[in-house]
Amino acid sequence: MNLFFIKLCLLLFCFAAPCCGMAQPSFVANIQPKIINLNEQVTLTLRVNNCTDLKEITPPNFTDFVIINGPVQTRLPHDVHGDETYTVTLKYILRPKKIGQILLNSSTAIVGSTILKADEIWLTVLNKFTKNAVANVGSNLTWQDDVLQKGATIATTDYILQKGENAQNKIKKNMQLLLHINKNTCYVGEPVCASYTLYTRLPTESAISKNPSFNGFSVIDMIDQNRSIVAGEAVLNGRKYQTYTLRKAQLFPQLPGIIEVGQAEINNAVSIIPSTTNDVYTNPIVENVLLCNEPNFVKVKPLPTYNVPAYFAGAVGNFDMDVALKNNPISTNQTGLMLITIKGQGNLHLITAPHINWPIDVEVFEPNLTNTINNSTFPISGSIVFQIPFAVSKVGEHTTPDIFFSYFNPTTGKYISLKKTGLAFTVYKPIDNNTGVIVKKNNTPSVADGGKIVTQNMLFIFLAVIILIALSILFYFKNTKKPSVENIINTTISPQATPNTTINSSIHYLEKSAYCLQNNTQANFYAMLLIELKYFLSIKFSLPTANLPMAAIALAMEKQGVQHALIVETKLLIAQLEKQLYTPSEKVEQKEIWYANACTLVEKIKLV
Repeated sequence: MNLFFIKLCLLLFCFAAPCCGMAQPSFVANIQPKIINLNEQVTLTLRVNNCTDLKEITPPNFTDFVIINGPVQTRLPHDVHGDETYTVTLKYILRPKKIGQILLNSSTAIVGSTILKADEIWLTVLNKFTKNAVANVGSNLTWQDDVLQKGATIATTDYILQKGENAQNKIKKNMQLLLHINKNTCYVGEPVCASYTLYTRLPTESAISKNPSFNGFSVIDMIDQNRSIVAGEAVLNGRKYQTYTLRKAQLFPQLPGIIEVGQAEINNAVSIIPSTTNDVYTNPIVENVLLCNEPNFVKVKPLPTYNVPAYFAGAVGNFDMDVALKNNPISTNQTGLMLITIKGQGNLHLITAPHINWPIDVEVFEPNLTNTINNSTFPISGSIVFQIPFAVSKVGEHTTPDIFFSYFNPTTGKYISLKKTGLAFTVYKPIDNNTGVIVKKNNTPSVADGGKIVTQNMLFIFLAVIILIALSILFYFKNTKKPSVENIINTTISPQATPNTTINSSIHYLEKSAYCLQNNTQANFYAMLLIELKYFLSIKFSLPTANLPMAAIALAMEKQGVQHALIVETKLLIAQLEKQLYTPSEKVEQKEIWYANACTLVEKIKLV
């Protein structure tokens, strides 16, 4: 019952977690400025954040206003863990008809089946007049060169299409998509900050049509997509622009060389007002424009090959290490837990557990990983904790092995080695909580139990016979229906497998995995198979370390002319083996199939 309850809780958590992490839609209204003269104009902004199914926006009553322009709609998409939401903004340029306090009543938005209401807004209109009143075009921006007066001579403005002007050329002059990177030279594993920003002086509805490709990089996004994107301001070549950061990420190069930081593309539906002799506030026309940024390049330097620490595994940044034991002392039937914490700044998401030379009488289990990483800082910062369970059967005083961790500091250009001395702990025999007596193996019942001894012994004998019969049946079917491990190694597993001589020749690279399979030490089988397979790939394709992510391995295979289908097969097998580390299949038959598939893959890659 307890196991069922735990599984039920985990299942409910899996369904509830994405919902809790997803930002809820919100609706806000804002007017700027809040105090104006009678002949001045205001910008009303209605914004719906984090929506997926926007059905309708109802603006407030404009009885006391003249609508100069609008509504102009802007739509910006966000991708949160594969769930797409977007922010929709409506903007109006208004001129009041009267003086005093004017109420803009509550506006509403319908998102799915939910009705959202924005707060009421009050505007103060003074009984004054401003000469050459300035029109507000866009949110919170006042263009000093965009002076308009109805009935006056038409001034040159960015959002007005003058007679003889080409709309596409005008738009491209006033809209740009730029890629900014903070450095053009770095080491392997050292992050580069890349941001894609839309600069615009025109009202537009924009959507990303092509995300940039970051081939050769491990990517961490820095923008929190759960919050709304707020328009910023920037000056470019002496002109004011509204800015929208569409993508901002930290890129961790995996291989040396010249690597391109790719292009993004956005579709823009731009509203432009055609000029007329009598009225410059006619309905806008919409022009569709595709914008893309110019690519940029990063020169990635290899890590130094001299003074490389023995246990270096690809960590790049500035780190520190702490080691602790969660429970001490422990009994021989309990599991100890070592906590290794790596904290600092750098490629934390790529760090693997430090190397530990455990003694032969200590049984070590697969480590668990927890992390607290802040993706919004550059470089990413925080900590990761490796929780390593272990068990000791020998009673007495013990000491854990020394812990070693090495990393490369790109600021100093040097390798740093950290060492933590082993921690002392005590192992004792388990104690019976009811009697307070040490529990011994092969305990015999007391003679005082009388006739109970015979009854208990008969029961034990009966259960032993049943177990022996069951094991005999299981052994019979296992030997008659399932091939042995040796047969798996020396014969084909599927129609796609290679001849037996081919798989035999793979044993040299996967021999430790075969040993785990043959000697019933299958607890570490998946980890060992993954380690040996990656080690083979690192030797085959001259990689600096076997702990590189699959993206870097695939890039190296592609550069050496490996066929795309074989790269995909390699990716799939490694991804499946990594999954088995956390949700392993205990069936021996399934493990034998994984081993045979790995042998087949090794032979295919050896022929390249």
